Amino acid sequence: MASGDALHVTYGDELAKGLREHGVDDALVVREALRDGPLVPSPNEDSAAFIATRARHLAAHHGADEAEVRAELTAAWQRIATHDGEVVLHVDEAPCIDCAAFAACALEALHRAGRGIARNATGVSIVRGSDPAGAVELTPQDIAAGAGAWRLLVAGDDAGLTLAATDLEGMGGMSGFPELPALLVRRAKGDVPLDEVHPG
Repeated sequence: MASGDALHVTYGDELAKGLREHGVDDALVVREALRDGPLVPSPNEDSAAFIATRARHLAAHHGADEAEVRAELTAAWQRIATHDGEVVLHVDEAPCIDCAAFAACALEALHRAGRGIARNATGVSIVRGSDPAGAVELTPQDIAAGAGAWRLLVAGDDAGLTLAATDLEGMGGMSGFPELPALLVRRAKGDVPLDEVHPG
């Protein structure tokens, strides 16, 4: 997929560096650590309160400046939800908790904004790694599945997430990210140690 008016979004500086190496200079980096800390209230209930909660957590546990994080996250999630063109989500090539939580939250924001509802072409793709050429366009069902997985995660519903993972496997998996609900089951069970964020 050509970068054009596409909004390339990722959650970490390493992936952003890789994107620059592939000619994407204006990627949106959502500097989060959704692998740990509180996720309530959910952004679909109160986005400002969700961001404030995350900013407090990142300041207390990751050495971030709370006010700066709040402003940065507010701008980032608003830009994702309101972008009119293509949205390309970049996650790690290897399965990881951070990328699963980030992708699910982004798909929830996009679903709330109307992506994947009553349209065949969602304009949302996912890439494993930094090369935009590897983009896989998500179907409306994929976006709904990702958003649903996020809502189950926020509810702490391990059984629902496990069922969602089984359902996705039965349908052949979510395009480009079949293991997303299974990874979120681990996130729902509690904070994940840093050495378990990326497998192997």
